[in-house]
Amino acid sequence: MTETTQELRARIDGLMRQYYENYYRKDLSLRDWRERIESRLNEEQTFAEPNIRRVENWMGIDFAGQRVLIVGAGTGAESVVLHQRGAEVHGIEPYNKAMEIVYLKADQHNIPRERFQQAVAEKIPHPDESFDFVYCYTVLEHVQDVTASIDEMLRVCKTGGLVYIQTPEYRFPYEGHYKIKRVPFSPRWLTGLQLMVSGRSTAFLRTVNFVTAPQLNRIFLDRNVLTIRTEPDWLRIWEPVRKQNPLQYWFAKTFGFGREQYIFLRKLGPAG
Repeated sequence: MTETTQELRARIDGLMRQYYENYYRKDLSLRDWRERIESRLNEEQTFAEPNIRRVENWMGIDFAGQRVLIVGAGTGAESVVLHQRGAEVHGIEPYNKAMEIVYLKADQHNIPRERFQQAVAEKIPHPDESFDFVYCYTVLEHVQDVTASIDEMLRVCKTGGLVYIQTPEYRFPYEGHYKIKRVPFSPRWLTGLQLMVSGRSTAFLRTVNFVTAPQLNRIFLDRNVLTIRTEPDWLRIWEPVRKQNPLQYWFAKTFGFGREQYIFLRKLGPAG
């Protein structure tokens, strides 16, 4: 018997609740895990839409007719929004439970399931020069090999195309997964100690790459790319909550960068 639209939506919501309870409550021990789960049920609008709109505005991009690869498709939010923009969306995702949700969302929005594959960023199952745009949102800090993942994204990107990377800046005094303030420029073990003192698990933290702008710039300098870094106006954004986040405000003002890295790599040709 074919599922109704309501039944399919209910099944997706149930799997989403399970998936994000494991993440927010079990992995990260966030106090507001229930509220975060509920916000994820409409993640296309609460998460993906604002991020994709920002990319469009920054680079003047129209995704209609573009062939786009999402590296780390997660639970499918970006796939849905980019499909609605008129893009031919493909995705890779390493986790079984996330793939189950992606497939159901693909069914829900009439996207062919075969466009999504279970794979890792270090070994993308697509030929060279396959995509106009490669979208990598908060994934690079989770891969096994940062350099290999960047090389693979560039390999499958068409010459003249763009690879977009958003990833934390781990010199900044904030850890965005656990939502905690941390010592600026500190190594992972010190952040782990901070979590242990507060009685929180460090298992998830051990899977995180503490990527920084200098580290990534050294990789980009060895590749035939034009690197475009975007810095939002952090100080204006934080001004209304400056009293609650004085360290972050002071740090950004003093050192000249925020807590996230927004990077576009334009793949150049042989004469680039």
